[in-house]
Amino acid sequence: MLEETLEGGAQARVGWAMPLVRVKSGPNAGAVFEIGEAPLIIGRDDRAEIQILDQGVSRRHAELFRVGEMHFIRDLGSRNGTFVNEERVREELLRDGDELRIGSTVLIFEDKGGGALAHYPARRVRLAPNADATTTIRIDEHLSGDLDDLAEPAQVQERGPEIKQLYRCAQLIAQAREPRQLAQSVVELVATALEADHVCLFLRTEGTQELELEASYQPAALAERGAPVISAGAIRKVVQTGRPLLTTGEPRGPSPDPRRSAIGIGRPHSVIAAPLLAMEHVHGVLYVAAHDEREPFGLQELEFASAVALQAGIALQGLLLARKQERALFSTVQTLASLLEMRDPVYTGHSARVASYCAAIAGALGLGAAESHRIQMAALLHNIDHIVIPAVPADPAAGDREALRRRYEVSEKIIRRIEGLEFVLPVIRHYHERMDGSGLPDGLPGERIPLAARILAVADQLDALMVIGEPPQGRRLTLKEALLRLRADSPARFDPRVVDALIIAHRAGQIRQPELPAGLLPPAP
Repeated sequence: MLEETLEGGAQARVGWAMPLVRVKSGPNAGAVFEIGEAPLIIGRDDRAEIQILDQGVSRRHAELFRVGEMHFIRDLGSRNGTFVNEERVREELLRDGDELRIGSTVLIFEDKGGGALAHYPARRVRLAPNADATTTIRIDEHLSGDLDDLAEPAQVQERGPEIKQLYRCAQLIAQAREPRQLAQSVVELVATALEADHVCLFLRTEGTQELELEASYQPAALAERGAPVISAGAIRKVVQTGRPLLTTGEPRGPSPDPRRSAIGIGRPHSVIAAPLLAMEHVHGVLYVAAHDEREPFGLQELEFASAVALQAGIALQGLLLARKQERALFSTVQTLASLLEMRDPVYTGHSARVASYCAAIAGALGLGAAESHRIQMAALLHNIDHIVIPAVPADPAAGDREALRRRYEVSEKIIRRIEGLEFVLPVIRHYHERMDGSGLPDGLPGERIPLAARILAVADQLDALMVIGEPPQGRRLTLKEALLRLRADSPARFDPRVVDALIIAHRAGQIRQPELPAGLLPPAP
């Protein structure tokens, strides 16, 4: 915990607006809570300042507090963790627009102050006793003036455009979620900043010594003239040495190989090649070339391209590693789902089909790729308790509250052994709820049921109607019949918006009649 004291006066903000958290989704959707001087407790406890009635939320789950102009969220030892921008945190400094996830509830932190800070005297920030009570950091009021003297105005003015572009690069990195998207943004940024005729970004293929083109950019005027010749020697040297390279005076003229330069843009006369480094290894190269008549690149352009390459290299490696971990986690989930199919042939392909229906519904609802992926993971694991407890009739209303509670406990024990899967637990717990509040296990109504659980409920019932059959007779329905039954069962049981999204996905050709497992007769016509 951080504690702060202001010496000799208080700080004032001109045009200041109170920071707040806004509930984006979950039981309290639309609610707004201002963050003042007193900490705000988030949890199920009725004494919590932000009460969230969600079984995936601990009684005292997390705490929002401020230190001067900074705002933090701290996890209070919760069962399911506190997430900021989908990363689990213990204590995190918040910035405007950060997305907080507590259980299945999503909140947005907003700090629209932005007013000018009035002058205030020296400040001391002391770490709390459980960290290091002897450490004091003094920030002197005259420090800002000292920093201004470190650079001459002429140097600042000269470096201004490059600093702005580096800042823009940092913004792109912070916003990127996919390696290819980031790579393309980087090459376009560099091409614009250096007025280059051609920019490429190569990445090393995993497990090999080969580089593959990940992104490239040419101005429209040059793109019409064909593909340029790339200096493979420059790229090879950067990979070997791990150092940036600047060359000028390359001979120009038509390419000797017409297949590589159909209209003859020719070789570049100035090239920058900078390594993409991460953990002291070269895993890619940023290649910048000038072909037309212009001043050759100099040291300033080399420094800029190298700085961008360093930032992009670390970010791309992080995104690639995250994707690799995600694939490994998904593989684990698929293995668990296959164990269920080995127990009962009726469930062969069930989890995979339900996951595909969830993906189609999520797409029709306009949900992002990350949210869709989380729902699919939950779908693959929604019947994981059947590995331990034999299956019951398909209609959840046929089971009692205690039976569902035991099943959820089994699912929780299995899933909690796999780090990173805690987010599926609220979905699995609540997909037997009903929109009218008469469902199990907690009787949550309407919007208080997590959206992911509402989607899973519809997808699971669709497959059950077509493969297992409609209770009590067990007659399997055609896809059209199943869609009509789902629509008839909303809004009392299912979310009409989710059912409509399923029908939209069906009309788009994303939902098809499943192939039945061996030994099962097709549904009646």
